[in-house]
Amino acid sequence: MKAKALVLTIFAALMVSTVASQGLEQDLGPSGISDGSNVNIDLVNQDPLTAQPGEYVDLKFKISNTGLDEAEDTNIELVESFPFSLDPDVSAGKNLGDVRGGSIGDESYIVEYRVRVDENAVESENEIEVGYSTGRDGFSVTEEFDISVDDVGTDFELSTGKVSKSSIPVNLDNIGEKSAESVHVILPDQEGVVKEGLSTKVVGALSSGENTVEEFAVSNVSVGDDIRFEVHYTDGNGVRRELVRNIQIGTIPVTPVQVTVQTAGATETTFGVVNTGSTQLSSVIAELDTESVNVSGSNTQVLGNLNSGDYTLATFDFTGAEASMTDMEVTYTDSSGIRRTTVQTVEIPEPGESTGVSNAGGSNSSDSGGNSSVTYILIGLGGLLLMVGYIVYRRRKGKKKKSE
Repeated sequence: MKAKALVLTIFAALMVSTVASQGLEQDLGPSGISDGSNVNIDLVNQDPLTAQPGEYVDLKFKISNTGLDEAEDTNIELVESFPFSLDPDVSAGKNLGDVRGGSIGDESYIVEYRVRVDENAVESENEIEVGYSTGRDGFSVTEEFDISVDDVGTDFELSTGKVSKSSIPVNLDNIGEKSAESVHVILPDQEGVVKEGLSTKVVGALSSGENTVEEFAVSNVSVGDDIRFEVHYTDGNGVRRELVRNIQIGTIPVTPVQVTVQTAGATETTFGVVNTGSTQLSSVIAELDTESVNVSGSNTQVLGNLNSGDYTLATFDFTGAEASMTDMEVTYTDSSGIRRTTVQTVEIPEPGESTGVSNAGGSNSSDSGGNSSVTYILIGLGGLLLMVGYIVYRRRKGKKKKSE
């Protein structure tokens, strides 16, 4: 009887041992029980669930030991790399001492880090590394964890409009999915570009998909130049951001205005202003340089609009004998709506001479001078021929009556 009871006791003990072993394996995870120590690190919480650039995110890691033996002198260290960093007074390393064998579930160790997300972080899964080492055998392992980041910033595309030697119109497009506040477009100092006006243009707010054009007055710009611009803006978190974009100058159109002297008289000189471009020029204004010539009266004339290939005349009261050349400033609005200015040096002939106007078949569209002198001459000749014809007709009619 006693032998039978002993056998039952041994069998029951084996059953309990087997069940306990299976339960421990379930608690310890897929790796089950292992000899020695076996430290695991898991990211169990991220607050907020989506990190924001320029702000903090709290990370909670669980440290467990699925081995039977202690993990002696266990150290945990967060590896700082973009876009994650710790504040200067926060240590990246934490010493847990000896981590007990079988410390799983509620018996695991918890390590927390408060991490700052760089303000230039992009929207994606960004990896952060956490490593551990044990003192017994110098074992060291680093694991990576994905941290979700929501980029509240946006993106800008820059391109040029119709560039001239004196200005660069910059097309600014918000191609990102977020709005931007207090947008500034800046032309910084750089070799090969001489700034003639403001280097910072304040745009204000620019929603996603919106665009604007800002023009920068410059000189010494050539085809092939790579011009650097900066875009500064404030994102949805109130963080000030900076982007750098380069624009390459492809072509610079020829100034579509040609100025020549039509006639140089004893008291006045007439200039011809020709639109040699392919589009209309609007609100054309001619201004004569008074430093080289002594103009009696106004040195400015409003010439109106000029169609492609047309010309107009501008007459100023001064004699050509005063100077051999002068500067004429012509201001106009091109087909893109941009106000442009060109200064041309014009050679002045002796009084009585005429250089004429190269019109290439165009017409005189002067708003101030009316039709050309050639037109008046043709009209006069036509009238004279009509009068002669009428007189001849009357005489023949009179002779016919006398003969009857």
